[in-house]
Parts: sequence; C-alpha cells; structure tokens
Amino acid sequence: MKTIRTASMIALSLALATGGVAATTFAPRAAMAAEKAKVLTPAVFKPVSEGQAALKAGKVKDAIAKLEEADKIAKKTPYETYIVNILLSAAYGQTQDYNNAIRTLEAAQNSGEMLAADSVNALKQITASYYSMKNYPKTIDYAQRYLQAAPGDLDIMNLVSQSYYIQNNFKSASESTRSTIKAAQTASKPVKEEWLQLLMSSEFKQDNNAGVMAALEQLVVTHPKDQYWKDLIRLNEAAMKGATNKNNLDIYGIKFFLGLVATAEEYSEMTQVALQEGLPGVAKRVMEKGVGAGVLGQGAQKERESRLLTKANADAAADQSSLAKGEAEAKNQKSGDALVKYGEAYASYGQYDKAIEVIQAGIAKGLQNGDEGKLRLGIVYIQSGKRAQGLDAFKGITAGSVPAHLAKLWSLASASKKA
Repeated sequence: MKTIRTASMIALSLALATGGVAATTFAPRAAMAAEKAKVLTPAVFKPVSEGQAALKAGKVKDAIAKLEEADKIAKKTPYETYIVNILLSAAYGQTQDYNNAIRTLEAAQNSGEMLAADSVNALKQITASYYSMKNYPKTIDYAQRYLQAAPGDLDIMNLVSQSYYIQNNFKSASESTRSTIKAAQTASKPVKEEWLQLLMSSEFKQDNNAGVMAALEQLVVTHPKDQYWKDLIRLNEAAMKGATNKNNLDIYGIKFFLGLVATAEEYSEMTQVALQEGLPGVAKRVMEKGVGAGVLGQGAQKERESRLLTKANADAAADQSSLAKGEAEAKNQKSGDALVKYGEAYASYGQYDKAIEVIQAGIAKGLQNGDEGKLRLGIVYIQSGKRAQGLDAFKGITAGSVPAHLAKLWSLASASKKA
C-alpha cells in the first residue's frame, strides 16, 4: 500500500536552517519582521550562528555539535530555546536521527515562540516521522492532535487508517478509512484506489463479506479493473440463494456487457446456456463476437464451435420468424410472464424499443414474480443506453433477492462502463 513520503524529515526546520542569522537577531518568519527583533545573547548567538553556517555548508555533524553546545547553555530565553531546537531538529533530521529530530521539534513547540500555523505544521511532520519510524501508536496520537487543528487532511487521515491496519486493528482501520472516503467526497475530491483497497482488505480480515462487497462496489465504479469485477461478481453469485440456470445466463450477460467473456470456453458455455433458456438471439450474438475476436474457430475445438455457431444461427432465424405470432398469443394469456419473455427475445436482436413496449405490457397484466419483470425491464433499458430509466425500473425489487443482486450488478456495470 502506498504511504506519504517527504523530501526531508522536518520541512519546517529545514526552511529555518537555510535562513540567515544577522548580528544578534533571528527572524525566521516574515510575520515576525514587523515585531520588535528578538535578541540572542552573545553566549547563545556564537554557537547558533556557527551551527547554522555548518548546516548551510552541508557539515551536519559539525552543526549538531555547535547547536548542542548552545542547547547546554543554562537560563536561555524562550526565544533562544526555540531557535536552538528548531535548528537542531533540522540537523537531526538530515542524519535520520528521527527520535532527536522529533524531541527537539517538540521542544521548539513548547517554547511558546512558535507561530500557531508552524505549530500545526510541526504536528503534521511529527506524525509522518513517527510513521516512518514504524511507531504506529505515536503516529495515531499525533495525527489526531493535528487533525483537531487541521481537519480534512486526507493524507494524514490515511496514515491513521494504515497505522491501525498494521497493528491488526482492522475494525478501527475500516472506520478510519470510511471517514477518509467521506471527507474526500464531501470536499469533492477523488477517492483514491489505495483507500478502497485498504477498506476492502480490512473488511476481509474481519470476515465481513458485505463490507468487502461494498468496497468492491465503489472500486468497480471509480477504479474499474477486471479483477475487481470478477471478485464482485463471484461474491454476488455466492450470495444468490436459489439462483437458476437463467440467472447463470444473467451473470454471463453482465460479463459480456463489460467485456469480461474472454476465453473459448466462456463463449461456448454462454452460448449453450442461452440456447437452453430459449434465447438463440443471445447465443448468435455471443458466437459472432467470439469468432470476430479470433477466440472461437481457431483451436482444437473449432469443429465443435462451428457446429454451435450453425445451430445458434438456425435457431435464431426460426425464433425471429415466430416472434410476432408468439407475442400475439402471449397477449391472450392471463398473466404477463410470457410477454416478458418475448420482450427479452426482441432485445436479444437489438430491438430495444419493441422489447421495452412488450415487457411493460407484460408487467401491466401481472406477473408471478414482480421482481423478475422489473429486472428484465431495467436490463433492457441499460442495454439500450437508457441508464436512468433502467435504474428507475429496478426500484422496488425485493432487497436481498436474486433479482436484487443482479439489478445492483447491472446498475454498477452501467456506471462503470459510462466512467
């Protein structure tokens, strides 16, 4: 997982370290220039100025020696304590002596001379430093202090989440990551893929499949990748209790829509299931796509695949010629279930407007399973490019049902493809 990296240990300290010391005064901030110059006593000024000169010359060890000499002087003023420690922090940081870098930066904070804005920035630097040192409890402690003063810093919020995760506190890692995601959305900033990966992993570590699924649902829309889709579809299949062979075709339909049907075996199996379910138009389209992609008709199974294509074409031709008659007969039936099936058939040949009309007529007559009608209507709307109407058609499907899982996948697929 990706983490914050800084060019230097304490950016604030380094900025001061490359400033200038004039005579017996030190004014590191423009805001202080307007104030009465604060004075370093000669005893402190000499080692401080020599230490700063050594820092500018790249002689860090010499700088530390001089600044430590200044630090040992008794009865320094708060301002002198601030200057000595802020420079020491910079020097220690350059030698990767992080413990002393943090210690002296905190001493500078506690001097009472650090400007409020610099103090907040110092908390941020200390947080990042503790994370670099793998001191995760301290990372969380200082991050929380910093975020109280500067709420909404997404990078620091993410460090908190990572720190919880590394300590195997997966519940807190999930909660913290959700807060980061919510803060980003509130600020109209993009949700980073690594945050969602962290959330997904945290939920997985808690054996929370619903949480994993929720994270994947965000990933397939904001950062669509084939593997995320495969994982999400697999989890939904596992949750679809009482799924039928037709629902197997539904899953293949989502994969086909997303371009995830890739192997000869997948093309052939989807074709066979479509034929079994009385949708030769789907079978024909799938076989033609596989042949056009150079996946079918090339390997050891090319003769079998050729026979399958021939059957799909023949069945589709016979089906198309009988659609009008079958639709008329379906209109005379008591329920609208047959009309919904004929609507699906029209859609399989790309006649989406006709399909929508017939399915709506079927729904109006009444169905054995109302969820099924809403699902089929929504799918056809999405296939025709009318996503908003499709999402509206899905409304009211029973939560937790097989149609609900399929409707959610189609909703996400249409959003992912649009993105």
